[in-house]
Amino acid sequence: MGTEHMISIALFFMTVAVGVFAWLWNKAERNLENVIQNHSKDIESIKRDIADHRLHVATSYVTQSELAKTIGSFERTVERLLDAINQMARDSKEAFAELHRRVDGKEDK
Repeated sequence: MGTEHMISIALFFMTVAVGVFAWLWNKAERNLENVIQNHSKDIESIKRDIADHRLHVATSYVTQSELAKTIGSFERTVERLLDAINQMARDSKEAFAELHRRVDGKEDK
């Protein structure tokens, strides 16, 4: 075998190797594009899910300031009720005292 023959065989194998490498590279790039597209779709899906969850939280849950206002209003209502109950108790006590005074006053006569 001559040198030209050896060079031709070497060039043939190098061409085959470069071709296989190019084919593998192309396949890897296509797979990479598919992976990137799938990740992009997943990211968009997660963004939609987060947006939906934010909307759900915003419409379903009370904020801390709103809760504080509601509790304050409730406390004021309970205080008014207690004041009303205490006033009714004082009025009843006075009424019973007046009733006893009148009853006691009539028995003496």
